[in-house]
Amino acid sequence: QASELKHKSLSVKGLTLLRRLASHQMMQAVYFPAVSKAMRACAESNDEVLQLKVLQVCAAAAESERLACSIGPALSIIECILVVMGGSLTTKNPGASMAAEATLHQAVKAMLRFVQIRSERFETIDNVQGPDKNKAHDSVAAAADVSAQVLREIMVMCTPKSSERLKYRKSERGTGVALDVIQDILNTRASVMSKYPVLSDALEECVFPILLKQLQRIGAGTLRLLPREEQSAYASRVSMAVQYMNAVSSVVSNFPHAQRVGKEDNSFLLSTVANMLSVLVTMAQEAKPSWVRLLALEVLHDFVTGSSLDYRIQQIFMLCRSYDEWDEGGSTENIIVSLAATFEALAVKLLDVPGSNAGEKADKVLISEKLVPAKGQKDKPLITLTRSLVLAPLESDAGRWTRGLEALKYGDLTSLGGGNDAVLTPQEIKKNKAARALLVERVRAEIAVVCGAQMMEAIGNLCGVVNWRIHSQNRHDTGLSVSTTNTAGSTTSKESISTTNVRGGDAGGVRVSAQPSMDAELMEVN
Repeated sequence: QASELKHKSLSVKGLTLLRRLASHQMMQAVYFPAVSKAMRACAESNDEVLQLKVLQVCAAAAESERLACSIGPALSIIECILVVMGGSLTTKNPGASMAAEATLHQAVKAMLRFVQIRSERFETIDNVQGPDKNKAHDSVAAAADVSAQVLREIMVMCTPKSSERLKYRKSERGTGVALDVIQDILNTRASVMSKYPVLSDALEECVFPILLKQLQRIGAGTLRLLPREEQSAYASRVSMAVQYMNAVSSVVSNFPHAQRVGKEDNSFLLSTVANMLSVLVTMAQEAKPSWVRLLALEVLHDFVTGSSLDYRIQQIFMLCRSYDEWDEGGSTENIIVSLAATFEALAVKLLDVPGSNAGEKADKVLISEKLVPAKGQKDKPLITLTRSLVLAPLESDAGRWTRGLEALKYGDLTSLGGGNDAVLTPQEIKKNKAARALLVERVRAEIAVVCGAQMMEAIGNLCGVVNWRIHSQNRHDTGLSVSTTNTAGSTTSKESISTTNVRGGDAGGVRVSAQPSMDAELMEVN
């Protein structure tokens, strides 16, 4: 009663006491409806002090397991936070809104953390039979269901629709805040999200379709500067697109996850990731503006450097193969094959081949002098890779390359490559190409090399090569037979395993693959 909006000083004291009760785990879920009513009244007020006190109570309540794992209190906590975030006062004074954004992030992370805690608690008594085990199982299921419901409500902020369960006014920054929360969840709680079907269903039904749709829109060229569009409006669109790209990066680098259990049919999740990769492959080669191609390559770089790459490649490869077997025409190329071919094509297109004469001062050359191919030399490489900003940056460089997914988060295109423009000298700028544009192309080439190396090693492991890097250097000492076929402008190496006897120990050796059906096609890709 003291917390109800009657007198400011009494409300502040009442909210302070509620925060203390919640922080000491002394607040029961059965009494929380009355608490949430008082908090909502204070959240809808025009007093910033009361709004901040409400956020403190919400943060403390989200850290209480009995409240965060109950559907009613959990949704009430999220609703009060969203009311503060979208209130009329926050447009004039963004302090309460920024605090609400941080509190929302903290609350969602806390709820998923309790799912992890209860899951570990259940695993410790997994061998015990009886009511204790059933109770622990039910507690995990309840916590997972609460987190799934909260996740669905968070994704409503990314759509034009209104929530059917919560009443609040959407904030202008609601979509960006929701994407930040989703990205953090996908990066830090991928194992939990994959482990329980109710959470996986929330991802498949609410999160992945929205991200895939937005990725397709970005690939279709929606990020071009429109006629008479103000720079501030364009920067806002770029910032939002980069946030979507970061969320997509979290999906392709963490899913499918090896800990997915309890649901054998994961074809929808796999097909969504495969579709995202397919769109990214096209964007990396054809998207406009040019810096969008760099963002697509950076997302693909996250894919190949994520955990359990072997497992993810295997799952996606076999899914695409099953589709090819179902489609008798076989018109669709396996996305893993397309991905490897894209990295190869970009490296061949952008980099000078080893041994090319870059001039007497090759150690100082960053961009080839022949930026524009001569007549009859359309396939002439555009860039000479002699000093790297991505692979092995030198201390003398102006600064290491900052990823576009980070540099463009606030929509400022001038920050792309900032600090590295001094690497290019005026003499190396040709045909009205700006230094920044050449720098972007250079980084694209280096990322393609990195991604190709990671893919080669992962595919080699799947095909039975113990250590692909050592093996590729010493393959003449192994029992691999190599046949090379020259085609127009490309070279394809087909390698088949013929023996398991290796000279020189285990390093670079070959083992019999557990899935021989994958060997021939994947080895050909390598």
